Amino acid sequence: MNLEKFDVIHFSEGNFSLSATVQCKKEKKKLLLVSIYGPAHDENKEEFITELSQICHKRSCPMLMGGDFNIMRYSSDKNKPFSPNKYSDLFNWMINTYELRDLNLNGGNYTWSNNQDFSTLERLDRILMSED
Repeated sequence: MNLEKFDVIHFSEGNFSLSATVQCKKEKKKLLLVSIYGPAHDENKEEFITELSQICHKRSCPMLMGGDFNIMRYSSDKNKPFSPNKYSDLFNWMINTYELRDLNLNGGNYTWSNNQDFSTLERLDRILMSED
């Protein structure tokens, strides 16, 4: 980040996220930037989605949230059969409740591969942004 153009107003660390509220020095507009690394295993996914929901609920300015969420939203997020589950449902609920936009990928449909013959491909990384 160019500190000649932006000030870091607030910084916080969660179990699965790093958040920084930055302000443009010239326009005085604020933006919440959130970097995500979600749990790979199911036992912590509810805690993860709760943390994301709390970030969204508390935000007071436009937000850009991105990283490795380790949750698929739709069956199209995988090149092999996948049925959405309770974590997909909770994740989609959170996205819809806070009116977030899931930005399209550029250059491919998937962000992870197991690098095997007949690879499994999944979209686990994404960028979400608030409507404002």
